[in-house]
Amino acid sequence: MAAHRPVEWVQAVVSRFDEQLPIKTGQQNTHTKVSTEHNKECLINISKYKFSLVISGLTTILKNVNNMRIFGEAAEKNLYLSQLIILDTLEKCLAGQPKDTMRLDETMLVKQLLPEICHFLHTCREGNQHAAELRNSASGVLFSLSCNNFNAVFSRISTRNSI
Repeated sequence: MAAHRPVEWVQAVVSRFDEQLPIKTGQQNTHTKVSTEHNKECLINISKYKFSLVISGLTTILKNVNNMRIFGEAAEKNLYLSQLIILDTLEKCLAGQPKDTMRLDETMLVKQLLPEICHFLHTCREGNQHAAELRNSASGVLFSLSCNNFNAVFSRISTRNSI
């Protein structure tokens, strides 16, 4: 039973991170921004020890946020802010991984994350004030991914360009 506690704790931090995103809470105040930053830093630190759980959780959150239907300017702004927070967290988690320590399950997680990241590089609308920020943030995540998973990233790019 005690062996499962770390998994439960990681999932609790991931859930708290998800619940405090602007898309779920609305406009952030100083307290919610500090709390979101604290949870983000916790996930970055936890990812050094429980990488697969954190990346899996963040990938799921990103997929869910990307699939949300939104209406109105405020909701659109909260969506973009949430996406930026998630992408920044992913980038920092990936950048903190030691080189050449990827296991098979981690490589599979990266393959699940790649389509979500490529989504930002290909579908961000021009003229949208947040499009450039999202593209830049997604590019940072892609760079961090490629540092430890070059073959998976290169394969995805090659496949995408040959279509």
